[in-house]
Amino acid sequence: MSTGVAGADPHLAGGGRPRPSEGVRTGFAAATAVWLWLAVVDLIERTPMHTAEVLGRGLVIFVFRGTPTPLWVDILAFTVVHYALWTLLGILLAKAVAADTRQPGVLIFAIFLLILLLLAVFVSTAVLARTALHGHAWLAILGGHLIGLLTAVLYLRHRHPDLGARLRRE
Repeated sequence: MSTGVAGADPHLAGGGRPRPSEGVRTGFAAATAVWLWLAVVDLIERTPMHTAEVLGRGLVIFVFRGTPTPLWVDILAFTVVHYALWTLLGILLAKAVAADTRQPGVLIFAIFLLILLLLAVFVSTAVLARTALHGHAWLAILGGHLIGLLTAVLYLRHRHPDLGARLRRE
C-alpha cells in the first residue's frame, strides 16, 4: 500500500512514521525467536523450561519480595516481561528505521545503542552464569539475544528493502 508519493516507503504512514503494528510485529517476532531458542536449548540440556523458570522466579521474587510461587507463575512472569521488553525494542527499532528516512544518521545512532545494549546483556549474562543458570546462561541468554536481534533486523530488512542501501550510504 503506497502513500502516493513517488519513492515513498509503503511501510510508513504519512509523515514518515512507522505503522504502529510494524514495531509490535518486529518485537513479537524477535521475542518468539528467543523464546523458542530458550525452549530448544533447555530441551537439549534436558532441563525443560529451566531458563524461563529461573528468570521468572527472579522477577517474581523481585516484585513480590520472596513469595513462593508455582512453576507456571514463574514461566508466565518471564514470558510477559520478555514479550513486553522485546515489543518495546521492536517499536524503537521501527521508529529508528522510519526516522532515518527523514534524518539520515539515525540508524547509525541506533546501531551504537544496540551495541551498548549487547554489552549490558553480556555483563548480565556473566552475572546470571553465577546463578542457577551456570554456564547454561551463555548459550541461552547471550545466544538468545543475538538471535532476537537478528530476527528483528531481518524482519525490518524484509519490510524495508532499501535498508541495506541506506546503511551503506551512511
